[in-house]
Amino acid sequence: MRKASVAANKLPAAEQIHRIVLTFALLQSRQRMSTEASFSARVSDGANFRQFDLCLELFEHGDIAAILQLIRRELSLPPTPGQIPNPPDGDMSDRLKITAKSGHWDVEAEFSGSHASTFDQTFNNIYSQLCHSAQTKISQIETICEDDVRWLLQYALHAIPEPTSTDAVTMFRHSVELWPHKTAIEAWDGWLTYLELEQESTRLAESLVSEGVRPLTVVPIVLEFSKWALVSILAVWKTGAAYVFLDPSHPINRLQTLTKRVKASFVLSQDSFRAQIRDIGTRVLIIDEIVHRSSSQETSFAELPTAIDIGSPAYVIFTSGSTGEPKAVVHTHYAFCSGALHQAELLGFSDQTRTLQNAPLIFAGAVPELLFTILQGGCLCISKQEERVKDLSGCVRHHHSNMLIISSSSAAIQDPKDFKPRQTLLMGAEPLPAHTARKWAALHNNCNGYGSTETNTVATCCPFSTSVASQSVGPGAAHQYWITDALNYDRLVPPGSLGEVVVEAYALASEYLNNEEATAKSFPPAPLWYPGLELKRPSATRFFRSGDLGRIATDGTLEVHGRTDPLQIKLRGQRIELGEIEAITIDALGRPTPLVAELILPQSQDRPSIAVFVAASASIDNLPAILLSENLELSSCQEKQLDHLREKLAPAWTNALPDFMRPAYLVPLTRLPRTATGKLDRQQLRKWCSKYTAIELAVFSTTKSDRRVRPLTSDTELKLGEAISTILRVPRQRIHGNSVFTVLGGDSLAAIQLSQELRKHGLAASPADVVRSENLATLAEALDLTPPVNEPIVSIQGAERVIEDRNLNAEIVLRYLKLTADQVETILPTTDSQSRAIELGIGPEKCFVYHFALRFQGDIEMSRLVSSLQSLVDRHDILRTLFTRHEGRILQVILNELQCPLDSRAIEAGDLIDETVRQISTSDFQLDQVPTKFWLLSVDGLPKAVVLRLSHAQFDGISLPLLWNSLSYIYAGQTLPTAPQYSTYARAVLLPDMTPSIEYFKDLLHDCPFTDLAKRLSAVHKPQNRQLSRQITLNPAAGFTPAQLFQAAWGYVSAKYLHMRAVSFDQIVSGRQIRPIEDYDYDTSQLLGPCLNDVPVVVRFPEQQTVRQMLAQIRDQHTATARHETLGFKTILGECKPAHWPQDARMTSSVQYRGFEDRTSFPLGPAECKVEMMERNMDLEDLTVFVKPLRDVDGGPKFDVGFLFSDEVVEETQANSWFDELIGAVIAFSADDAMDEVVESLLGQI
Repeated sequence: MRKASVAANKLPAAEQIHRIVLTFALLQSRQRMSTEASFSARVSDGANFRQFDLCLELFEHGDIAAILQLIRRELSLPPTPGQIPNPPDGDMSDRLKITAKSGHWDVEAEFSGSHASTFDQTFNNIYSQLCHSAQTKISQIETICEDDVRWLLQYALHAIPEPTSTDAVTMFRHSVELWPHKTAIEAWDGWLTYLELEQESTRLAESLVSEGVRPLTVVPIVLEFSKWALVSILAVWKTGAAYVFLDPSHPINRLQTLTKRVKASFVLSQDSFRAQIRDIGTRVLIIDEIVHRSSSQETSFAELPTAIDIGSPAYVIFTSGSTGEPKAVVHTHYAFCSGALHQAELLGFSDQTRTLQNAPLIFAGAVPELLFTILQGGCLCISKQEERVKDLSGCVRHHHSNMLIISSSSAAIQDPKDFKPRQTLLMGAEPLPAHTARKWAALHNNCNGYGSTETNTVATCCPFSTSVASQSVGPGAAHQYWITDALNYDRLVPPGSLGEVVVEAYALASEYLNNEEATAKSFPPAPLWYPGLELKRPSATRFFRSGDLGRIATDGTLEVHGRTDPLQIKLRGQRIELGEIEAITIDALGRPTPLVAELILPQSQDRPSIAVFVAASASIDNLPAILLSENLELSSCQEKQLDHLREKLAPAWTNALPDFMRPAYLVPLTRLPRTATGKLDRQQLRKWCSKYTAIELAVFSTTKSDRRVRPLTSDTELKLGEAISTILRVPRQRIHGNSVFTVLGGDSLAAIQLSQELRKHGLAASPADVVRSENLATLAEALDLTPPVNEPIVSIQGAERVIEDRNLNAEIVLRYLKLTADQVETILPTTDSQSRAIELGIGPEKCFVYHFALRFQGDIEMSRLVSSLQSLVDRHDILRTLFTRHEGRILQVILNELQCPLDSRAIEAGDLIDETVRQISTSDFQLDQVPTKFWLLSVDGLPKAVVLRLSHAQFDGISLPLLWNSLSYIYAGQTLPTAPQYSTYARAVLLPDMTPSIEYFKDLLHDCPFTDLAKRLSAVHKPQNRQLSRQITLNPAAGFTPAQLFQAAWGYVSAKYLHMRAVSFDQIVSGRQIRPIEDYDYDTSQLLGPCLNDVPVVVRFPEQQTVRQMLAQIRDQHTATARHETLGFKTILGECKPAHWPQDARMTSSVQYRGFEDRTSFPLGPAECKVEMMERNMDLEDLTVFVKPLRDVDGGPKFDVGFLFSDEVVEETQANSWFDELIGAVIAFSADDAMDEVVESLLGQI
């Protein structure tokens, strides 16, 4: 319910009411994108009320005076005494309630759609215009006001990067220069480095030119998923031509039409498709033969063009068209290159990306997979098509992929737990249901993507979590989004109001090939309101009317809510023009016939289907009443007539439409439903179909099925029936042997789901087998003849003994890891810091993996050293801990025993040890294995060095001296007390109720503004790569620690820069101030394990605060925080951050005080062991203040102060300025006479 308060004016009360009613009607009309407005209104003056139903036509050029006169007539009924009653139950969802108050009118409006959050302002703006002059036309009324425009320019305006002057081949060759020997393609049919990809594509390009391919032409490509797809794209570009992919599974008639549309002289394909496309109507070049001839030098190579015109076409993609023929979308090199790198970075592509090719080559989603990957230095991973369809998650695991582009409907049928390692998933192509968003957000890095074929594919994305609206798609990377009135492109709408998404950019398609009318409609000149914004662009941008329904959200980003045109739909990720289906259907019928194609959602179905409704009185006589509202049964005569209609239309659909566009239902009606104003009522058709299940609508299925019931009898049939019942939500008793999968409501996505479900029962059937099967009985017979898959599942005895978190299923974990309960001591969750270390260690960053080189200066006994390493692993349980993922969580599995993971290497000479250590330090670990590993390096049989690999999930800085002490004592044969075990600590910090700690940090942060010094523009990995350093001497501050002095100084620098009275940053605490499980012999100071934790520090700066008061504030906060310092930082940011902080808030700075001593050597028997730690760049906080006290120095306490940052996030001049201010502040605070000085008097105003 929206509310507005409208001030009374000098007009008569009745005239004011009439204008309020018209205001509501106009708002509703524009939000519905229709000239029609219909609603129920109730008007009250306190003593009397009137209620009435209105249906108005508000044409753009309609005269407001005439419309007001119509409203007067409708409202001329006499009033009814009393108050306005509650609205009646019924279908009328749009209601208006007007109540007279002293000096104003209260307006309450209930809309059926989403509306502006600024409803009161918008309502009053329209009402004011209607009161100003009754002679105005409807088209002259603006819903947006000047305040709205200013808000849009402040919050919703984004920079559009300057257009490029390069071409796509040049961009690719830049990647070759940067990463010549890096793997570019990892495919089932071969691997190619960037240099090899350049060479292979050049050879193919030269062959294509020899065959006659010329610049400015279009070359259709018909290939399967293989390395040759990307090679072919680059080869075609090098000839100066453009490419377009065609799908060999599409009807040959359609392929002929598409080939003619682009005037192709050649089609590039492979030998396996030769027979399928031999009738395509133009010359077919077989890539296998071309490659063979070029490798055997049977052909002479032609010269390639020396330059490529950036205004020439780069690629063409076909989309559905309303006239019965697809539209050919043309993208130039200029458009593609102006957006590609910006879009790739926003979507998360980098040189660490491993993209699994998943999108069909003919669709726009293939562009970022193939091209964004290689332009950013990533690796394109390609599985065989049938393997990917059968087991998508298995292909992801096989290739260690970390980037997957997937439609929302496809993601809905996958199990997120099967996808390892952690993925970046880009979902989109259709609305993202909230339940799908929730399911995936818990386990993976997800983005809700948005774009179209015309916008250079995916143009924007928004990371989503379980709390983010699934309609949000974020800001554009190289595109600016505007929302205009869907009926009037030249009318901008207020923020929050629904309208058509209009895209402004350089990275837009140039045209629909040979379709000037469609091009002019979709790519119009700049709208009339645009010059008034006075925006400064590098050059004139272009505009695209997307046809999508959207609005600008409260944070200035874009939300998408469907389509403005009911004839354009999105189905399973593909844009479809229903008009194309209608045109082909009418043509097949041979005479003009009233019909409509519509997207319907039968009851209990997850995914919609296409239905064609035909006014078929000439074909089927004596049908039941309109919409068959009481009866879906047809007589035998009617069934025969419907079969005849099916037989007439099925060949036309098969020959002209791809599978995803073919109607699932053919519904004959006496007549098509109409609205009160005589328009086709599509909503009534959708609503009627939603009352029936797929089984009930099966009478209208376009697939003819045997209606005789044959019970399911065999074991395979029963398993098949059970699986189909579960997936399609069809009652088990409605499924029989003659049932057809597609008639039951199945589609291609459901077939994938069924294939996966059957594998769990040891039955192997591809999705294609499921769809092609004549009925369930024949499918069951085929399954019985197919070798079984999977091993039988057996119960693991004793699994319950090793689990302490009852939310975890130990049996599933043990079975997955192929372990018995006797091999495992316990299974526990991980702390937030452990989980983060594992995710970053196995992810593209590959950080938080450490290698320690122990070099021996003296003689070491080989056998004694090996035995000592085994004893070290036996002593500390964290060294024999593996990490796995289960139901979206990282778990730690502590093994009872572990044979020391030792790799012995004989080195030819001592001077080769450094190079060997360097090579070993690049090693990584995977989930489901213990990260601990030793490499023993020897020369002439004598040990010279040991390299130890650990994950940061196994240790912290305080632990390392303990580790070296243990090894030293064990090698010396000294008796050691029992070591405290990390699993005991983990139980104490992970299993208790942490509510008190959550409440503490909520209270600490609740009124603190978000402290964002760096204002990072991208979430892409930006490791700290610069460091400023200084050594300073400080006077001791009585009652306060040096760490508190540095935190106070950094708090002041942050507050002064941001002009804020409270700031927050991160600090690292020991995490060892607990006594686990009341075990008084347990000494956390001797614990080997990752106990360090991040917690926030808040420093407040009230006016007139002294240095002493500021330091006391920090000291007291430290004391209070100590009781809660084991609460995970991810939990703190997830559950304790204030509502006014950003959803993806991260601490942008940290102050680390390392009070413990580094250990760089230790005795190992008679020898001295020197320790070198090798770590990798990490994307920590944007800024880190690192303080290390210097021991045993003269002249007072000295400190090494470091300031770490990334020069891609913070400019060096700014970093130097902050560092200088930090040093100045900490020295000033520690001065002898500073304690009672006012902070701002001492250093300056905040």
